[in-house]
Amino acid sequence: MPETVSAISLDQYIGYWQDDSFRFEWPCLFTSPPWICAWSPTLGADLEPYLLSVQRDGRIIGFVPVYLAGNEAHLLGGADVCDYLDFAVAAGEEIPFFESLFSHLREVGVERLDLQPLHPESSVCRTLPELADRLRCDISWKADEPVFEMLLPGSWDDYLYRLSGKQRHEVRRKFRRLEDAGNYQLRIIQDADAIPDAMDAFLWLFRMNRNDKSAFMTDEMETYFRRLSSELGKAGILRLYFLDLDNETAAATLCFDYESTIYLYNNGYDNRFRALSVGMMSKLLSIKDGIVNGKRVYSFLKGAEPYKAQLGGESVMLKRCHIRL
Repeated sequence: MPETVSAISLDQYIGYWQDDSFRFEWPCLFTSPPWICAWSPTLGADLEPYLLSVQRDGRIIGFVPVYLAGNEAHLLGGADVCDYLDFAVAAGEEIPFFESLFSHLREVGVERLDLQPLHPESSVCRTLPELADRLRCDISWKADEPVFEMLLPGSWDDYLYRLSGKQRHEVRRKFRRLEDAGNYQLRIIQDADAIPDAMDAFLWLFRMNRNDKSAFMTDEMETYFRRLSSELGKAGILRLYFLDLDNETAAATLCFDYESTIYLYNNGYDNRFRALSVGMMSKLLSIKDGIVNGKRVYSFLKGAEPYKAQLGGESVMLKRCHIRL
């Protein structure tokens, strides 16, 4: 029986996520229902989501989170806040999914797809390079920018010994200096009721330590960050780390725990504690927490800041895909 493509609402999209009886994996955090539920009504408010489900015999084999701009289709999510994007496709169903999707898009007048940024492990990058002729389309690829990722070892000591000798010495020195400065602890905020107050503290720290961060955090962006933390908190994905020194909050790191990966999304610190490298220390403590909790991957996400490679991250180049139907 051929696949069918049906339009769904944003409420239906999030409803599938919330339905415990509906077994489906959204491999890409940045196009998962709670993320889209935060982005679409805030930063994406000027765009009309065109959400689709692809089914066979009444079983959903994939979701299509896009918006239309004239005769072009784009994945939902802004590249400034969504590090990479993708469709949501059940494993092994990629070929019928894309065949059905492209047929549907042609029927509704879509001539081009602009898909970016994409992780090399996305369904687009893994499936489409070999399917251009079968799908009767022209596909072009361009390099985008890198993300930095690392596989996590089984222990903190193993992590330290992966670092260069110089960097291992620096990490240990920073920990000794923090210990000498006072009593420090790592607080982790996950409870949904605690998130609003925790985000007050995070946003204050984020704005205070760099002018470019303060300029980035407009009222519109703050609304998005608060909505995102709320939605991902309700989904059990948020991990907001606070580094306290002698009961004063010195730094905060906003992370997400999804499918065995810790994603480092953003960070802020109190300039009074800058000499103690508290921004870096809060990141290191989030890595340590990931190791303790048996996570497999730590993603530093986009940006080529030197610390990401110094702390063990390896560059993974994102891609852009342009398709003429």
